[in-house]
Amino acid sequence: MIIFNCPEIVWRVVLTDEAKNRLSLRAEMKVPGEAWLEWEIQQQSDGPYLKQTATFRPKGVLGRLYWYSLVPCHFFVFRGMIHKLVAPKP
Repeated sequence: MIIFNCPEIVWRVVLTDEAKNRLSLRAEMKVPGEAWLEWEIQQQSDGPYLKQTATFRPKGVLGRLYWYSLVPCHFFVFRGMIHKLVAPKP
């Protein structure tokens, strides 16, 4: 199942685990490495907590340069993404 599709960005669902409240996606775009996004709902004393993890396994020096050059951008993109996911819906 593809949940987000644009000509340059495609994320494919690779794991759904209802027992562990987990969803994992793999990037199917041209990047110098492998990329995943994962969300997990964890129960805490003050209620549910959504944990978001972005993982990138670079291929070679170009992969490392790619990832580190985009760290500032990824900070804002992933932060905005998690806030939209947990924001109350009207």
